[in-house]
Amino acid sequence: MKNGLKILLNATSTPLASIFGSGFLVIVPILAGAVGAYSVLAMASVCLLAYAVGSVIRYNIVHAEPVLAGQPSEATLSLERASDLALVLAYIISVCLYLHILSAFVLGSFNIDTELNENIMTTGIIGVIMAIGLTKGLDDLEVLEKWALYITFIIIALLLLGFACYDWTAWQSAAGFTRPKAQPHSPWEIVTIIAGTLIVVQGFETTRYLGKEFDASIRVSASRWSQLISTFVYILFVAAATPLVHTLNGQYDDNSLIKLAGVEHLKSKWGTILVGGGAIALSWSASTHEIIAIASRAFAFYYMLQCLVAITVSKSVGQRIGMVAIALVLAFITIFAVPAS
Repeated sequence: MKNGLKILLNATSTPLASIFGSGFLVIVPILAGAVGAYSVLAMASVCLLAYAVGSVIRYNIVHAEPVLAGQPSEATLSLERASDLALVLAYIISVCLYLHILSAFVLGSFNIDTELNENIMTTGIIGVIMAIGLTKGLDDLEVLEKWALYITFIIIALLLLGFACYDWTAWQSAAGFTRPKAQPHSPWEIVTIIAGTLIVVQGFETTRYLGKEFDASIRVSASRWSQLISTFVYILFVAAATPLVHTLNGQYDDNSLIKLAGVEHLKSKWGTILVGGGAIALSWSASTHEIIAIASRAFAFYYMLQCLVAITVSKSVGQRIGMVAIALVLAFITIFAVPAS
């Protein structure tokens, strides 16, 4: 029993680390700028969509993988190969995104957060990761991934504690909570901005590619638990932080979370070169908010292809209808997601 739990925890750590990344550092100001006081509802909607997509990934672990290991149809095989290529592109973008956010977060702590400094720091970090991957292999990076997850949980816990203290004080005061004001956006702009935040809850799909380490049942459970845990944490985090957003006075930047935290006075060798080099190039060519939207589009495209893979192996009309509906939403995100402004 204990051994089984340990295996599940090990399997869950990989998707959890990917889901959390650094997205929680920017999601609050992005949602506040788009929908103001309705940020929690928007976060819940994004998590709900992600869980629906996760159900497709889990379906493919159980049903598509055995077909692909045997004699798949040409359509199934072609879609799976296309989705693999899409995933490589998506991960190149996400590596750049998370390091860009971390750079903004760290530099903002010292009031030296400029676009040039962000790009230099991001490039330096990617260079170190590439050097480790090329000289020592990916095993050392997996160790760093687990430590990064522990540190992330500590940061989130400390921020939640600080936000909760502020919220309690505000609730006890005569003035009460101050509702954050959204920036002026049309309904279409709001939907496309929220669509551009899908990257924040990305990561549950990593269980599709852990087949050499864990069996299908463990990977399905790990995917589901990673989504349930991250959904709870993200919604709680947004709910706790939203009452402080008014202190930003409508200025929603990459490192806005630093300002919110301050209110209480309280981040294969050729494959390594490809991902690292691509991430560096993207870092110097786009802003954080632009990269968030690009990454969301890239992952939405990958998820859409996975829906199509699932459709080709499903025998149920009802399942196919549901998968088509999810694929259409993802197609919308792929085409129309925009950066927060």
